[in-house]
Amino acid sequence: MYKFFRSAYVYYTHSFCTVLKTEGELKKFLDQKSPSLVVIREQDYQRIKDSLLKNTPVLFSDQIGHRSMLLISNQNLN
Repeated sequence: MYKFFRSAYVYYTHSFCTVLKTEGELKKFLDQKSPSLVVIREQDYQRIKDSLLKNTPVLFSDQIGHRSMLLISNQNLN
């Protein structure tokens, strides 16, 4: 998760996730060779998308409460 975390996510998913706090941490996480998935607010994604890897597809988008959220990856997983 990038700059966004709520303890309820651990409860409802029964798992922990890595919380990425800076753009540098996000880029390093997406630079891994293995598939990496990140939940990010749409407004944050729009602000930094041009500085991310060329292949950072948006896999899914939805509302969580009043927030527009995206699921992005470092690979096309289709």
